[in-house]
Amino acid sequence: MKQVTVEVLQRDGNFALIKGDLKFDQLVVTTGILNLSNNTKVNIVTNPINTPDKMPKL
Repeated sequence: MKQVTVEVLQRDGNFALIKGDLKFDQLVVTTGILNLSNNTKVNIVTNPINTPDKMPKL
């Protein structure tokens, strides 16, 4: 794992268009980043949180 700064250009639901020093097919950590530093070993978990399609109205 290596820290790279990215910029979120656009969001659409659970998807985001990001810009940064990334190569094609690299993965991006989106949760738990406060516990990471360079060269930390991570386990890849796909879709760990079930999110609703629409947020409930308050």
